[in-house]
Amino acid sequence: MYVIAITVTLQIIIVSTPLATVFVTVRQNVWEWAFALAVGAGGLGVSAVTKLVTQHMQSGPQGSSNSHHRDEVLPLSHV
Repeated sequence: MYVIAITVTLQIIIVSTPLATVFVTVRQNVWEWAFALAVGAGGLGVSAVTKLVTQHMQSGPQGSSNSHHRDEVLPLSHV
């Protein structure tokens, strides 16, 4: 979350100060800011859903006991 806050702060500083001439930027209007924030928020939502789906897939079906599953290790003599 800190990365997002730092990125937004730096973008505002670069666009709203004389640094805009160095980086050849133009000021965004309210609708452009809203669009940029909506796209960013959408990415956060996709990330959260992906994490939930991954956790659900790793836990397996309800009622199964996959948390105690361990891979068997064969002795070197059987390899």
